[in-house]
Amino acid sequence: MTTTGKSAYMPYRGNAHWLKGASPLTAQYLERQSLIANLAYMLFGNRDHAIAFLNAHNASLGAKPLDLAGDSTEGYAAVHGEILRQAPRKAEALPFDTAIIKDPLCP
Repeated sequence: MTTTGKSAYMPYRGNAHWLKGASPLTAQYLERQSLIANLAYMLFGNRDHAIAFLNAHNASLGAKPLDLAGDSTEGYAAVHGEILRQAPRKAEALPFDTAIIKDPLCP
């Protein structure tokens, strides 16, 4: 007996039931995270150091910097200040216009 994968007792549903809905993260949350990640990459000068800073709990901030920056504009500002405080390369020393070092456009 050959089967086609379809049951005589249950209709074929396909894969549509596995599809997920839209991301629960807002556009503003993602924009703030993107801006802070780019800032960290530029000012730390080392990708691994920037990633470690963003993803580890920071005692002075009381949270994980990447999450805190995404949560609110105030959190973004706090992480921005902490990056400027810890970064070996200061924003003024960069040889190009740093449009990323700005306040996020979102509330």
